[in-house]
Amino acid sequence: MDPTIASIVSAVAVGFAAAAKDTAQQAVKDAYAGLKKLIEDRYQVGLSNMEQRPTSDSQKSAVAEALQEKNAQNDADLVAKAQSVIEAVQTYDPDPAKTAGSVGVEWIRVKVDVLNVKTIRGGEGGTAFRAVDSEFKTVNMDDLNPKADPKN
Repeated sequence: MDPTIASIVSAVAVGFAAAAKDTAQQAVKDAYAGLKKLIEDRYQVGLSNMEQRPTSDSQKSAVAEALQEKNAQNDADLVAKAQSVIEAVQTYDPDPAKTAGSVGVEWIRVKVDVLNVKTIRGGEGGTAFRAVDSEFKTVNMDDLNPKADPKN
């Protein structure tokens, strides 16, 4: 799986889980709604199954595969919308450790030569980074802290 696609799918899972909370701030809801609309309108990829099971690896994989088949990883607008969801959740979600299974970034079936990660923040008791069935020749992580305050 392309790492950009993996990040977009993670943003969908995290954004939906955060936006669905009763305590969700409007900024989180708006950011997620914008990402969802772009994915469904531009790529005709439905997210309803993933919304029903946002922590399901099979649902994430299905969305990832559909987006990758349409080369969505090259869409700067989509990448920006996904980033805005992550930023909104980091800023406004009152309990990020309980959002989308407590994983800050999750990549499934990713194969890359070099992975450079600047910063990943999680919540108390969360997992900052998880890779499943993935291959990385070189990994550089500057600031990986699952217990750090995600707002910093």
